[in-house]
Order: sequence, then structure tokens, then C-alpha cells
Amino acid sequence: MLRRFIDRPSSRPAQNAAVRRVRTALFRAGTGLGLVNLALTAYNLVRLPDAYRFGFGWLSCAILAVELAWCAQQCVTREPDLLPMRVVVATSYLVLSLHPLVLSPDFRGYPPLLHVLGAGMSLTALGFGPMAATLGVPAFAAYVGVLRTPVLGPGPAAIEASLQSLGGLVVAATVFLLERAASQVEQAVESEWVAREQATRAARRAIERVRWDGLIHDKVLGALLGAGRAPEGPIPHAARELADQATAAITGDTASAASELVPVWREQARRLGLVARFAVTGEMTEPDVHAAVVEAVGELLANVARHSGQHEVFVEGSVSPSHVTLVVRDEGRGFTPDSAPARAGLRTVRARMALVGGAVNLWSAPALGTHVTLTWDAHVSGAPSATEEVSRAQWSLRAFTPMMTLGAGVVVITVLLGSRHWLAAPAPEWAVVSVAAVIGVTVAVSLLPATSRWMLASAAVIAVLPTLVAVNHPADAGPDWRYWQLSALTPALGAVAFRSWPGLGWVVAAVAVSGVGVVDALHGRSFFSAYAGPLPVLLVTVVSGHLLRLTLDESWDQVAHATRTAADWRLREAVEEERTREARRRVGTLERLAAPALVIVQHARALTSAQQRELLVIEATIRDQLTAPGLVDPATEACLHAARTRGVRIELVRTDIDEFGQVPAVDRPAVQRARQALHTVLGQAANTSRVRMQWHPGKTPYAATLSYLGPDARAVDQAFLRAARLPGSALAASPERPGRGSVRTATYDSATLLEF
Repeated sequence: MLRRFIDRPSSRPAQNAAVRRVRTALFRAGTGLGLVNLALTAYNLVRLPDAYRFGFGWLSCAILAVELAWCAQQCVTREPDLLPMRVVVATSYLVLSLHPLVLSPDFRGYPPLLHVLGAGMSLTALGFGPMAATLGVPAFAAYVGVLRTPVLGPGPAAIEASLQSLGGLVVAATVFLLERAASQVEQAVESEWVAREQATRAARRAIERVRWDGLIHDKVLGALLGAGRAPEGPIPHAARELADQATAAITGDTASAASELVPVWREQARRLGLVARFAVTGEMTEPDVHAAVVEAVGELLANVARHSGQHEVFVEGSVSPSHVTLVVRDEGRGFTPDSAPARAGLRTVRARMALVGGAVNLWSAPALGTHVTLTWDAHVSGAPSATEEVSRAQWSLRAFTPMMTLGAGVVVITVLLGSRHWLAAPAPEWAVVSVAAVIGVTVAVSLLPATSRWMLASAAVIAVLPTLVAVNHPADAGPDWRYWQLSALTPALGAVAFRSWPGLGWVVAAVAVSGVGVVDALHGRSFFSAYAGPLPVLLVTVVSGHLLRLTLDESWDQVAHATRTAADWRLREAVEEERTREARRRVGTLERLAAPALVIVQHARALTSAQQRELLVIEATIRDQLTAPGLVDPATEACLHAARTRGVRIELVRTDIDEFGQVPAVDRPAVQRARQALHTVLGQAANTSRVRMQWHPGKTPYAATLSYLGPDARAVDQAFLRAARLPGSALAASPERPGRGSVRTATYDSATLLEF
């Protein structure tokens, strides 16, 4: 029956690697505590050979030595078996229960076996769990109080039992808190990677939007414009090539990008009619950066062909798996960057580079040409992100804060239990100051930065404070309360060992106990009592705190590494999902709008003027999706197509797109308002008129500016105002949204300006 109880599996379920490592560290610290107290017990048995009858003291000591050696053998394994620890705990309770039978009747000192048995009692939480300790530890301490009452009296015996119970419960609570903190490692790391996955998805969506926008701008629109604006006769070869490339990209028939850059750019420059001179060294292996650089330089070459006024361009620089520095320059007409309009081509160049962590620097001046520099540097691989470091700090704080809260309780209870002793000191006011100093330094080492000078100063106070308190002890002070300040400083020492420099806790504990020992020697007391009593407890506290710090850090690192490995696959899957989703959406739109027109450009021998006009109308309709995303739905698309077919020249511009190509979300009423305004104006527009709409949703009080140039400007103005006055119209004023329903117009004979 006892064997089944000792060997029963723990009721706590197996948990993650962090919990297992914390348990291993606690097992080793507990074994060390048992061995230290075993040595102290053996020393006291030598000093007090008549404490026990029948050689019971040495027999018990030998049994516990074998059991602790078994525990020590388990300490070298990766995951110690709890059975030897449970045997030690069970033996400790059994030996304590036999004390009334084997303790010598005339013995009046402190029973030597209680040192090692008390350590065994403290291990209850390690062997059987914190819940078992909450029942076993008070029962053990109460039994010790009963044994000590004939010697000490009821009051002192109760105090001694209370301190012993408090120590065991502190261990139980520490085990519980550390295991709970360790169980949160995966949760903390996982939450960081969930956030990173969401960010990766958003970045991939942006990258895919920019990539598809670049494909549409460079190839689809280039093919349609090239064919639609060409003189009558055969379709230009460059337009056919662009149509072939656009169709291959839409249908997914393109081969994977080659690692060489210059041949791609040289071919594009040839199609554009440019004389390109290249001085580019190195190769690139990062796929996203490779694609961004290829497309960015390709767009810059197209800009040179369109705007520079000359046919020579220079591309120079270097690329590698970790960096890019490329300069595209021409000696053409140049421009003033601050006064130039926001061109879609240059905007997409900036967006492509920004989305992979690169940058674009532009220099230009009238008549002096244009220089554009592209740069990119790889981030340090494997370095923890700022978010992960924050998660790690928060998790560590969750582990430390409950322990120090419990430690504060230990300080208060220790001080209160010993109050009748330290108030009886020769200088009570100095004793009160000492108590305040103990509390203050415990708070300080809990809150100060772990490696600051103030932490070092606080550790120095901990080292010298016990000596100053010991000076205030009466000459006949007994060991039962003489070292209260060392017990009260135990939480502070644990905090120093847990948080600060390795080895600092050892030094502080040694200096504190040595100072008290010197004072004891000067007063004629047994100076060895300080080393035999509080020093082992302090050293075990320091060792445990430092080992737990190392174990928790190692647990975090290992779990974080494992989670990164798993999350890397998740990020790759997220990238592919977002790539596929955006591709499907864009391909569906392009197949509906552009595919028929591209087939004509690819296969027709020549185009009629009507076909050319239709290509230009389709090109403008597709361009609307780039310049005003979110505005054009099928009904608006049909309205725009009909107006352009009649000869209306229309330009749509959305002004709130950022440099990364991110498109802010817009509420449905704002979109409906802009669409109805556009439908109203286009319904009245004359065949030769011009319409330009700047849409900036979210701005107040006017979310759009619509300008109209044509012979019937006043009729357009009146139609717009009538629509705004209709009940239920999207243009009508909204009492729920004051300031957002207003309309302002300014009309002349052939022009009108509408703001709404």
C-alpha cells in the first residue's frame, strides 16, 4: 500500500519542456538542500552522541544518506525520476513520527535529526506536488511544536513550529508559481508568433498587391497603350511582347525568375528603345527581394523612356544575398521632385522596395538628369524580435512577481514572530530601524534594474546589515532568535541571485554570515552557530535562485527555438495562402477585363481605329483599379466604360494610399457617396468633356473633389445638387454625421468644381 502511494504517478499532467526543466532544477536544488542538512545532522550527532537511543540517529542518517545519494544519481539525468524524492519525504515523516520513542528522555537541546527531517519536509511539494504540501507541511510543523513544547514552552515552541511551517509552505508556493510560470512559456512565445503571422500575412498581401499592380502597370497597360496609340498598320512588336508576358503572368505560365538581373533589364531596355549601360556585380538569392529589384529597375527604365527625353541610361551598383545598392541614372531633362506630381510608376517603385525592407532615394534637377538609388540590407537572421523580447520580459515578470509577493509575506511574518526578541535589544530604536531596512532592501532588490549600480548598493546593504543588527544583540541572546535578520533577508538574497549578476548572491550570503559570526565570537558566543544554522539555508536559497534563473532562461530559449521552427512553417504557409488569394482575385479581374484585349494585341495583324479606341477605353478602366482602388464596382465600371466610349476623358485618383501601397478601409456610406457623385456627373457629361475626381475618404468635411470641364457645366452642377437633395440619396446630408453631408460647388460657363 505504501509502495503504491509512493510510486503513484503525479496527478499533474505532463507539460511542456519549460515545466520539465523547472522541475529538474527544483529537484537538483532540493537534493542539494537535503545533502547540506544531512551533513549538518551528522555534525550534531557527533557533538550530541546521547541524543537518541538504540543508535536511531545514525541509523536514520544512514538511510537518508542512501536515499539522498539515489536522488543525487538522478540529478545527472535529463529528467529525474520523482520516486527517490518521494522516498526521502516519506522517510522524513516516518522518522519524525518515531521521535517520542527514540529521543533520550534527558535530552533538552535541538534534536539533531530535525535538520535533515525539516529539509525532507520542505521537499514535499517537489515529490508530491504543492497541494500535498499544503496539508503535510503544517502537520509536520505542528508535530515538531508538540515535541519541542516540553523544552521551550508553548509560546517559543509555537513560534518555532510556525517558522518551520512557513518555510515549507514557501517552498510549496514557489514550486507552484515557478511551474505555472514555466507552463506559460509556450503561450507567451506563441502569442508573439501569432502576431508575427498576422503581420506577415498583411505584408504579403501588400507585396502581392504591389507586384500585381506593377504587372498591370508595366505589361498590361503598356501593351494596351502601345497598341492603342500606334499609327494605323501592324501592331508594334513591343506591344505584342508585353501582351505575351502579361498573358503568361495571368495564366501562370511564367518560369521562375532567374538569378541573373542584367539580361532581364537589357531586354527590357531594348524593347523600350533605350541604350543601356550596365555595371552591376554580384548575385541575389532572396526571391522576394530579387523580384522587387527586378521590377523596380524595370519601372525606372520605363520612366526614363517616357520622361527623360533621351535614350541613354546607366545602371550600376552591386547585389548580394545580404545587400543591394543600385543606381539608375540618366542625363535627360530632369525635374524638380518637390513640385512634380505623384506618378504611379515612382510610387510603385517605392512601394516594392519598402515592402521588402528597402529604400529609394531620388535626386533630380531640371536639365541635369535624374539619379535614383535603390538600397536593401538583410535583417539579422535568427535574432529575437522586439515583440519576442517584450514577451520574454513579461513572462519573466509573471514568474518573479508572485515569488517576491510571497517573499514579502515571509519578511513580515518573520519580523512579527520575532518582535518580542528584537524589541528587547539594548537599543530598541536601532532594532526598529533595522526592521525598516530589511523591508526596504527587499523591496529595492525586487524593483531596481537587475544590473544597475543601485542593485549593487542594495546587495552591499544586505551583506553588512546582519552584522550591524548582531551588534545590538544582548550578550546572552539565544540562537532561537539571534539570526532573525538572516531569515528575514532570505527573500532579498533569493531576488539578488535570481535577477542580478551570477555569483553576487554567494558573496552577499558569505559576507552576511561571516559578519554575524565575528560578532558572536567577540561576544563569547559559539560563532559556529551562524555557519551551522542560517548559512546552509541562505546558500541553498542563492543556489536555487541562480539555478532557476538559468533554467527559466534556457527553457525560454529552447521553447522559443522550437516554436520558431514550427512557426516558420506557418509563416511560409501564410505567405503562400495570401499569394494564392491575391493572385486569384487579380486573375479573375484581369481575365474579365484584359484577357480579350490582350488576345487581340497578340494575334491581330492590324487594328482598326474602333479597336484602338476600345483598347484605350479598356486600358483606362483597368488603370482606375490602380489609381482609385475600392471605388470602382461593376456598375461604376459600366458607367465609366460608357462615358469613355462617348469620348469623355476621365481620371480617377485616390490620395490616401501610403508609400507602401497600403489602401485604408473605407466605410460603405463613403464609398456609395463617391460612386453616386461620379454616376451623376458622368450621366450629364458631354462627349468631349473632361472629368477628374480626387477621392480622399475619411477627410472632413469634404471626402472628394470632382472637377468637370465641358460646355454644359451648369447642367452638371444642377444635376448634382438635385441628386444631393433627393431623400435617401447617398449625397444627402446625414444628421447622424454632422459635417459629412455638406456639398460645395463653384460653377463657371465651361467648368464646375464639386466638393462633397
